[in-house]
Amino acid sequence: MTRKIILLLFLFNLIINISGQNIRDFVIQDNVLIEYIGESEHIVIPDNVTSIGGSMPFVTSNVISITIPASVTSIDEWAFMRLYPIWMTRSLESIIVDEMNLYFSSEDGVLFNKDKTVLLRYPENKKDTSFVIPFGVTSINGLAFTGNNHLTSVTIPSSVIEVEALTFHHSDNLRTVFMYRNTRISRSAFTTTNARIVYID
Repeated sequence: MTRKIILLLFLFNLIINISGQNIRDFVIQDNVLIEYIGESEHIVIPDNVTSIGGSMPFVTSNVISITIPASVTSIDEWAFMRLYPIWMTRSLESIIVDEMNLYFSSEDGVLFNKDKTVLLRYPENKKDTSFVIPFGVTSINGLAFTGNNHLTSVTIPSSVIEVEALTFHHSDNLRTVFMYRNTRISRSAFTTTNARIVYID
């Protein structure tokens, strides 16, 4: 009898823990991740989540990496942001997407849509000083590079048609953006950033 109890407790712990995280650390409503209230630096989102909500669900955590399961079909553009005065606690270095996900993908810790035509989010604490956006990307999401203070240069390929508003907002150390003249860029893409545009063609 005692062995059965121990086994049941062991199985219970396996069920409620995800890579060392307790599912009770996730506030989930109708399969939408509302908030993460745990303390892990490496978050693995539960498989029952289909949407990652806005209102900064990770704002109270010092998360370094986030793993997105195959079940997620939508991600709010504010999901990985921080709010003042917490802005200076930027910590996210990598976003990892399950290869079986039909809607999103990741490459070297950067979040894209599935076919990598839209760059959705470049982590604010990814420590590379330069980044070349992969050819094939056609759009850069608003807020995509917001808050990254490590980048000093970004190269935008000719495949990019549009750079949305606030894309480089508070990328304080960004100095140079290399791009082609065919790319439309919002006037507010570089708000609070002193970067200069250098045209490749």
